[in-house]
Amino acid sequence: MVARKNLTALILGIMLSAGMVSCENWMIEKLLERNEPSGGGNGGDSTVDVTGVEITNGTERRGEVGSALVIRAEVYPANATSKEVKWTSNNPEIADVAGTANGATVQLFGVGSTEIKVKTANGEKEAVCTITVVPAGSGVVVTGISLNRYSLRMEEGDSAETLEATVLATSVTDQTISWASSNTDVATVDASSGQITLVTPVGLGSTDITASVSGITPAVCRVTVSESTNLAIKFNATGTGRDLVADTFQKIHNYLSGLSVPLFINMDKKIRLGDYVELADLAVAEYPTGDPAGGKIEAGSLAAQPDRRRLMVVGINSFNPGANGRTSYTGGVTPAIPHIVMQFKDTPVDRRMEQTNRNDNGYSGSEMRNYLISGSGRFYTGLKDAGVPVDNGAIIWAPKRYVANKGNGATSASLIEDKIWLPTEREIFRGRKYSVEAYETEINQTWLEYYISDDRRKKPSAFNGGGVYWLASPYYDNPPYFFCAVNRGVPDFPTAPVAAGVAPAFCVK
Repeated sequence: MVARKNLTALILGIMLSAGMVSCENWMIEKLLERNEPSGGGNGGDSTVDVTGVEITNGTERRGEVGSALVIRAEVYPANATSKEVKWTSNNPEIADVAGTANGATVQLFGVGSTEIKVKTANGEKEAVCTITVVPAGSGVVVTGISLNRYSLRMEEGDSAETLEATVLATSVTDQTISWASSNTDVATVDASSGQITLVTPVGLGSTDITASVSGITPAVCRVTVSESTNLAIKFNATGTGRDLVADTFQKIHNYLSGLSVPLFINMDKKIRLGDYVELADLAVAEYPTGDPAGGKIEAGSLAAQPDRRRLMVVGINSFNPGANGRTSYTGGVTPAIPHIVMQFKDTPVDRRMEQTNRNDNGYSGSEMRNYLISGSGRFYTGLKDAGVPVDNGAIIWAPKRYVANKGNGATSASLIEDKIWLPTEREIFRGRKYSVEAYETEINQTWLEYYISDDRRKKPSAFNGGGVYWLASPYYDNPPYFFCAVNRGVPDFPTAPVAAGVAPAFCVK
């Protein structure tokens, strides 16, 4: 298998050099359309399976021809990885259905009975509601209010959300809708009439927002408000734009500096994996004028792209001795330094690893590393201008990390100490598939514990609409190649001059 892949890579590399195939075609062929099985010694699959689905507002319903019913459903557990469902009717001529995981609307067309089924995406779990349809004018009270959503998750500090209600019972003359919250300590709602209202988060917990019309069974949306994952809100940072970003990092630093062993291990739940800081903008300069063509894609200003300028906590005290089961940390710092690792949620910029195919010095001597750590218009400068205090060594910590000097034929690993860096294979995948076993080892590599699944490893990129992003590990069996993660969140490798997503990381202490 390895020999066949190497031959294919060699042929495509020659075609690329000769101009017989474009970088875009290479990436599509090599990265986006591979049918490699996932795996590679990663840290296991964190998929949460569905255990059931339930219809929550009655499994036997009646209604008149020409009216509609609303059915609510809930998929269990609440943190299931996939909550997709499929709604079907045994007899669409009597009643037909359309909906989502939260609920469905059933239109009643003819007299008789039918079953409405909701089934989970894997087909293993289902729930059934029996619908009896009677002639129009029979005097059946219709549950005839439809909401645009039946459950809503919000965080403290979120902007107001909109609920929309539609009265489906045409026999009701007065269709004035009134709104109420069962727990105003959690969320309030505008009680005035109309089809649109706003839900405003107040505190933590759950509340039922009810839409009512006289003579009709009310519709309910369950609103759950949780602690914010926005670190600016958590730490009560002040200011706007880059000033808000700078104050957020200063307050994170102040908090970390006040911790002592062993409290910092879980940080008293003040900071959690997945928490984030959102930059107001991130501006990165173009490639130098006259740079050879091929693989040159830059982001410019990201003011209108919030996901690409979001920094996320992916590790907590990851580079301390014994972290994540490792026997040692390459820097050998004792006592440990309380810190968090932040990395871009998505890829803010697409860029090549090297102009040529040469990979004599691995990541440590790469064009990419130089681009990230210094120079006018480099990524370092862009972060600084966005409010990240990269110049402040008291806040931004450069851990000592090993990366192999190249792939096939590697003779050593370079000990690098950068403030801004790309993670290695083991730091993202916890194990080895394509990196150099002898020089990027379980002993000298840690694991960024946010990345517990392929789904979490996905980072959408502007390049070809895919999600290919570089890692610092050279491919073990071919010098021109570097390791990357592809759009499925699984490992692969492209040639060094091809443009792919760049998602830098750094440590805050």
